[in-house]
Amino acid sequence: MSNELQEANTFRVNISFKGDTLERLADPMQEYFLYAFKAVRAPALRGQPTVWFRTNNFSEPMSVSWTPEYQAYVSNDEIMGGATIGASGEAPIRIEQTWQVNSVGQGPVVNEGRAGAISILNTATRAWPASGLKQGAKSQLAASGGQAFDEDTGPLCAFGLNGLNLNVMLPVEKVLLMFATGQVDTGTVIFKAFAPGLMIDMTGANLREVQFDLDKAWDWGNESWGEQFPANEDLAPILITP
Repeated sequence: MSNELQEANTFRVNISFKGDTLERLADPMQEYFLYAFKAVRAPALRGQPTVWFRTNNFSEPMSVSWTPEYQAYVSNDEIMGGATIGASGEAPIRIEQTWQVNSVGQGPVVNEGRAGAISILNTATRAWPASGLKQGAKSQLAASGGQAFDEDTGPLCAFGLNGLNLNVMLPVEKVLLMFATGQVDTGTVIFKAFAPGLMIDMTGANLREVQFDLDKAWDWGNESWGEQFPANEDLAPILITP
C-alpha cells in the first residue's frame, strides 16, 4: 500500500457502555474524562508518551476516529512527569520525509528520510529539550445521533534532540484509551497509567468495537488486537517501542 493511501485511511474505535456506566461517567461531580495516547516506534527508547487528547463529551454509543496525518514539532519545554509540552515550532510532514529544523524552530521539509518513518534533523548546534510528532488533523469524536465535535489534540510523544542530531520515529496505529477522573491537559508527559487502559491495535482493520464498565474496566472479547493494562503501569514501555 502506498504512503498516500495509508495516510488517507480513517480509523475508528466504537465504545459502548455496560450498566449505569455512562450515567456515572457523565456525573459532573465525578469529573471523568476519556484520555487517549498513541504509540510510536523509535530506535532510541529515551522518549516519553504524552496525552494525545481528552474529552468529557460522553454518549451512547461513542466513537473515536482519526486520520493519520502528522506534524513534526520541537519544543523548549523540558520532558518531566506532569509537564505540558507545547510546540515552539512545527511543520506538516509525511512518512519518509525529514524536517530540517533550525535554532528557532523553522526549516524545510524534504523528501528524504528513513523508509516508513518520519525524521527530524536538528541543523543547529543547540539542543531542543523536546521533539516528536503531533496529529496533523483534529480527532473527530462522534456523539450518538451522528453529532460530531472536535477536541484539541496534543503531541503523541516527546524525545530530546541534541544539536546536529537526528530523531527517527515511526507512527503506529495503536491507541491506548482510559477513563479517569481529574483534568490532565493534552500534551502532558505521563509516566504511569492513572486508570485501567486498553491498548487497541488497528493493524489490518479500520474499526474496532469495545465495551467499558466503570467497575470491571474493558471488554474486547479477548481478541488478540487488544491488551488491558492496570492503573499505575509504566506507560513508556507500552507506547514507545523499538
